[in-house]
Amino acid sequence: MKRGAAWLANTWTPERAADVAAAYRISLGREAPAAALVLAELARYCHALETTFVPGDPCATALNEGRRDVLNHVLELIGLKAEDFAQLTQEVSNA
Repeated sequence: MKRGAAWLANTWTPERAADVAAAYRISLGREAPAAALVLAELARYCHALETTFVPGDPCATALNEGRRDVLNHVLELIGLKAEDFAQLTQEVSNA
């Protein structure tokens, strides 16, 4: 079981976990009208495509890594793979 699915299973009842996962897919999946723009913005804010390391500042590094972890959770729940995500952010950046 993937980390995001395990989180849902340990946090919610099975029925509620399925509802939460579905809500992520409906809100941020490929069919959601504004999802690409929101995900591209989150990618920038959460350091999805760059290092989270800040030399000499472990607190800033930890903060950046925490942001990235949240984005990874969202991407997992909506079923977006890294290569798909990179393509999506490129498309939005070129628009």
